[in-house]
Amino acid sequence: MEYIVDGKKVRYNPFHMKKSSFLGSGLEGKCYKVGSYAVKFYSRFPRKMTLTKEVALQMSNIETKRILLPLKVLLNKRHQMQGYYTLYVENLGKKSFYQLEREQFLEELKLLKEDLSLLGENHILLEDLTEESNTVFHNGIYLVDPGSYSFDPLAFLKNEALFNEYLEQVILGMKIKRTCNRAATKKILSGIRQERMLQSYSSMLTFLEEKMQEENFNVYIKKKIKEYSD
Repeated sequence: MEYIVDGKKVRYNPFHMKKSSFLGSGLEGKCYKVGSYAVKFYSRFPRKMTLTKEVALQMSNIETKRILLPLKVLLNKRHQMQGYYTLYVENLGKKSFYQLEREQFLEELKLLKEDLSLLGENHILLEDLTEESNTVFHNGIYLVDPGSYSFDPLAFLKNEALFNEYLEQVILGMKIKRTCNRAATKKILSGIRQERMLQSYSSMLTFLEEKMQEENFNVYIKKKIKEYSD
């Protein structure tokens, strides 16, 4: 199939691309690795709203570090949006991230928060930030296609609230679930939230900065599990 990228003609057939280049699929379409990029090809009949060409091009001008936004648009012969390119980041798994030294772990979370603030300043709201499936761990943390983008004048404040949810549910919750049953996980997360609120921490990141004195996140979580399980 013939597409237009950066004003040049390229040929892809997503139905016959190598299985090794397949990255995943979702409600919008399928994603493949093409060189140093991950390319999303929209389905003929997407099951959710897709980005328009104008919005994707606007987002390509925003320089984020950890949230992978569209870099190029994929057009058909009639210059209609058929998908987009983002940077490809290999997923090394959660374990590589949780074992980072404290300073680097917290620095990665700060970079992610800075990206969310930058998007908020541009009135871009990330509605599905709490989805675990869009998180890629490569020494640090990256968000790949993190949900439905929308424009909202209050996006800055809403992204801040979503970031707290993301840390609690995905970063903390995902680690706790690997060690505890559902009831224990709820108890531990509830205890952490209450502790944060009682000490007037405005954000989960601030709380972690103050409380996480151990070498890495693994040690911190083990101590929290022991504390709230006794």
